[in-house]
Parts: sequence; structure tokens; C-alpha cells
Amino acid sequence: MLVACDICRVSEVYRVGGAQAIAALAYGTETITPVLKIVGAGNIYVTYAKIEVSKDVAIDLPAGPSEILVLADDDANARFIALDLAAQAEHGASSICGLITTSPKLIKDVEEELAKIVTEAERREVEEALKANGFTAVAEDIDDCIDFVNEFAPEHLQILTAEPKKLVERVTSAGLILLGPHSTAAATDYGLGPNHILPTGGYAKTASGLSVIDFLKMVNVVEITPEGLKAVAEDLITIAEGEGLYGHARSIRERLKKLV
Repeated sequence: MLVACDICRVSEVYRVGGAQAIAALAYGTETITPVLKIVGAGNIYVTYAKIEVSKDVAIDLPAGPSEILVLADDDANARFIALDLAAQAEHGASSICGLITTSPKLIKDVEEELAKIVTEAERREVEEALKANGFTAVAEDIDDCIDFVNEFAPEHLQILTAEPKKLVERVTSAGLILLGPHSTAAATDYGLGPNHILPTGGYAKTASGLSVIDFLKMVNVVEITPEGLKAVAEDLITIAEGEGLYGHARSIRERLKKLV
């Protein structure tokens, strides 16, 4: 991370973390100058701290427990699905791990594989998360699956169907879409694809994953020529006076007089 900061010519780095770091960034300390925007994921304490300071400083978006939703059909590999659900559960006991499919048999096979994996898991969070927040659902057809996906708006959506590329354009709400049996979320956690700070808790309906856009702001610049002002002036005056903002209308009308 320090190397990346050096390449990007970052001149200040502070080794701080937790809710107290959010407070320091928002309001400053003897050594840290307050910032304009706070971005990045954290635990539940960091998330609530970001929400608390968001009235005073810009943030990206609240990041809740990590999520994966697998959309699968009869062709899917039950072992792969179980492995990916268990891997997601390693993030913590609050992780959300779901499977929606058109195949009741697939659910049975995945549950059998999960039972084996849980007994071998090195972290107890795997079993805790699967018990507390793991779920499976059977839909009548793929259309119902897609409707569920867009309503759920998962952080990670894994599509394990015969032709996943035919479905991807119908998905409107997901933080990251993973296509095919080899596109495991673990690969994107560590080295593939886009940035991995993604919307959770349904925020994928309205937000995208963190990107360079979150570190930029745009300033609009307008220049109206005399001819351009003449062309739209009457419409502008009508709207302004319709709102009762006569000073607005006057600022345009008197300029027109100078143009006559």
C-alpha cells in the first residue's frame, strides 16, 4: 500500500484504524488535518462512525456485512457453490450467503457439500454465518431468479448457469457480477478485476463500487453569448416569474435591453 501511495505521489500516510480513525479524519487531531471525504470499508464500528460523521464530511457509502448471492441452474457444480458460500462466510458471522436456483436437487447437493466443508473449516465464523445468515431459495424459472436478484441487490452476484452472459444484461442491481464456474469471489478479493469496496445492504440499487470517480469532483462551466441569451431569454423570464422570483427575471430582462 505504501508503494502504491508513493507511485500516486501521496504525501501523507497515517497508520490509524477503527472508529477513532474516522473521528480523527473528520475532525482532526494535533497531527492529522481534517479531510474532505472519507472512503473505504471497515468493520461495523467504522461503518457507524462514518454514518455519524457524514453530516460534517463526505463519505462514500455505508458498508455492511459482506454478501454473496449465487444464481444457478441444473448445470452448476454443487461443490464449487458450497466452497464459495463457505469462503464468503469466513468474512465474519454476520456475512450473508445465499443461493437461488431453479433446481431443488442442486440445493440438496449444496447443503450436503456444505455439511462436509463446515466440519473441515478452520474458522468458526463459517458455521456461524451459514446458520445465522445462510439461505437457499427455489424459483419457478430464471425470470423469477433475476427478479429476486435485482430486489436483493447483492454485493457479489455469482451466475453459474449454462449461458451466464445471456443473463448479465438483465441484472440491474449488484455490486460485482461473477460469471461462470471459475470466477470465484476469492479471486477478486485478492487480485482480479475491479476495486473491491462494494455496496452492501441493498445499496447496489443506487450505488456502484468505489472507483476513481469517488476521488474526483466536477465543476460545470457556462458561457452564454449575446445571441444565446436572446434565444432563451423569454423562456427563462417566464419560468422565473412563474416561480415568483422577479429578481431572477430582472437580471435577464435588463441584459436584453443592453443587447438591443
